[in-house]
Amino acid sequence: MKYFTLLEALLVLVIITLMSTMLLSAVNKAREKTKIIACTSALSQIGKALHGYAAEWADRLPGTAKEFIEPSKKCQLPPKLFLCPSDTLNKIDLLNNGFLNRDNSISASYMFANHERKPKDDFSIKTRFPEMIAIEWDLYGGSDDPENATKQNHKTNGGNVLYLDGHVRWKDKNLWAKNNRPEDKGENALLPADAEDND
Repeated sequence: MKYFTLLEALLVLVIITLMSTMLLSAVNKAREKTKIIACTSALSQIGKALHGYAAEWADRLPGTAKEFIEPSKKCQLPPKLFLCPSDTLNKIDLLNNGFLNRDNSISASYMFANHERKPKDDFSIKTRFPEMIAIEWDLYGGSDDPENATKQNHKTNGGNVLYLDGHVRWKDKNLWAKNNRPEDKGENALLPADAEDND
């Protein structure tokens, strides 16, 4: 009868450990991919609700995140829709505020573009080039700020972005501006220079 030598047994253990590590890594990547898809779906639903709001308010979006609380209830959006599946920091049982990084906030997992907006950012759904204007996105999706590292929904990879025309797409970290605004062109992530209406 043949027995394993100590070296052969150790080799088998090393191979099993390596295979387990590779399998675990693949499972974690697949799990995160599923969460990113769920996050995309959530932002898409939020976009539809924002367009519904604009239809009743002369094509304008809410002036602040807090102003979006009542319309979200009217559209029967569940509070947990504002919590990215990858967000382990916040929790939402209801919606009662618009502050960033707070439980029960409409901005718990996502930054609403009207936060710290510039005067020229009027957020009319009739604005030119709506496919280029970001209106809501994964919190700290492209930030290098160590203070906010734990608040990134999808680690340091990037994040999902909802655009004014209603489509959602993933943006890699290197395409985000330093102030955590998804950047398409130029300094202004919300309204690119060639999209400004100077008429």
